[in-house]
Amino acid sequence: ALAGFSMGGSIILKYLGVHGSNLPEEIIAGVAVSTPCHLETCSERLDWGLNRIYRKRFLDQLIPKIIAKEKQYPGLFDLTKIKDIKKMRDFDEFYSAPANGLSTADEFYKYGSSIYYMDGIKLPTLLLNANNDPILSPLSYPVEIAEDSDYIFLEIPKQGGHVGFSQKSAIPWHEVRLCEFLGSIA
Repeated sequence: ALAGFSMGGSIILKYLGVHGSNLPEEIIAGVAVSTPCHLETCSERLDWGLNRIYRKRFLDQLIPKIIAKEKQYPGLFDLTKIKDIKKMRDFDEFYSAPANGLSTADEFYKYGSSIYYMDGIKLPTLLLNANNDPILSPLSYPVEIAEDSDYIFLEIPKQGGHVGFSQKSAIPWHEVRLCEFLGSIA
């Protein structure tokens, strides 16, 4: 089974949707947790109120990766633009789009948003997005797509934040749910 969290979940959903029934036979299921299915609107949410804390944390982790990639592959990025990165859209314009062979953040958002590919998913896939996830926009809760699909199982628990599902035991709730889901199809 393929499992991904946050952006990794979006990558998994897109992969499963693009390849549909043409996946390696070893892949029997997918799980995506706290997944921004529509990248543009989720990027915009990172500029709202307290969400800027998440944005700062993401950028503080991502900018050193740009610098490291530039050292590894000189000429790949214009490091003079790092000082201009204030929002996720800036990062996506400067890094994400070019790193994926695209010209603009808008192209990257369309290319990378799993929402546009999910109707192609043809194996059991759990999408677990908490209702109180501060990063996810309404487009990251694809209720109609899931209702029309025999393969997508969308669960929207009230609590969980962004990959913050917890319970009284030492094992986070989303991990228990992931194992239950995979056990039900194995």
